[in-house]
Amino acid sequence: MWLPQRSLERASTMKLSQLKDVLAVANKRSFRAAARHLHITQPAISRSIGELERDLGVVLFDRHARGAQLSPMGERFVQRASAAMAELQRARDEIKQLQGQNVGAVVACLSSGAQARLLEGALVPFLKRYPGVQLKVFEGQYPTAELGLKDGNIDFYIGPEPETSIDSELVSEFMYDNHLVVIVRKGHPLSQVESLDDLRSAQWVSATPGHQIDNLSQAFLQLNMPLPDVAVRCSTINTIIFSVMHTDLLALVPKPLVDLGGPPGVTVLNINKPIAGPRGVFVRRFGMPLTPAAEYFLDMLRRANASP
Repeated sequence: MWLPQRSLERASTMKLSQLKDVLAVANKRSFRAAARHLHITQPAISRSIGELERDLGVVLFDRHARGAQLSPMGERFVQRASAAMAELQRARDEIKQLQGQNVGAVVACLSSGAQARLLEGALVPFLKRYPGVQLKVFEGQYPTAELGLKDGNIDFYIGPEPETSIDSELVSEFMYDNHLVVIVRKGHPLSQVESLDDLRSAQWVSATPGHQIDNLSQAFLQLNMPLPDVAVRCSTINTIIFSVMHTDLLALVPKPLVDLGGPPGVTVLNINKPIAGPRGVFVRRFGMPLTPAAEYFLDMLRRANASP
């Protein structure tokens, strides 16, 4: 982030409370709402941010009658401030966890396939080891997690490897190979088919184009087959499965989703040719250690991945 030389010289006077004030106004889009949220007066928060702007030599917010909007400089500053505050909180959590206290939180983004593959084997040991640490696991793909990883609000991501390169602020490592299966509703006319060639005339449900769960197009291209007829596009794996359950549409999903019995009313076709999906990867911020609780949860996920 570029700042004038005078700003760099005076940035050392920045106070932690000023960062909190800036983030509150950025989130609430209003000085008044931010002041209420922080239980301080509006003149106090205005004075705090005004002093910071003078120290930095830039305007962080464009004030108007209906609230406040981040300036271009403000947007860059908030990205760094948010990451700094998240790291400070993790530093506190890490020290207390190293002292044997079960406090803080672990935030992980796992794809639907990663959850089905890894979560069952990791939850019980983690909850037993860190009963006071709040575990926050949400489903998503790398694009969903990227910003949170960079600003420190997400500890790590596990799921399909992104098609584009990983941001330089992050680091990625291989976790597992991914295999896909074709699912149909029970009693489907094509439920005995064993070759993808026999599904050329079928209609499919898949993700929106460019979405990371759009495994269908990629799989057919890798097998040198014409692109399939996609009748319905969805944004989540749950919607894809629901569509299969209640129509004659077919879908291609990660194998772990159906390994444990799968959704009711759905069956897996016994296709004679293996279908590979994108590799599963682990992504985290470069150069920043995980807290002991986050490291333990990751270790449990790795052990679950190594289990037969």
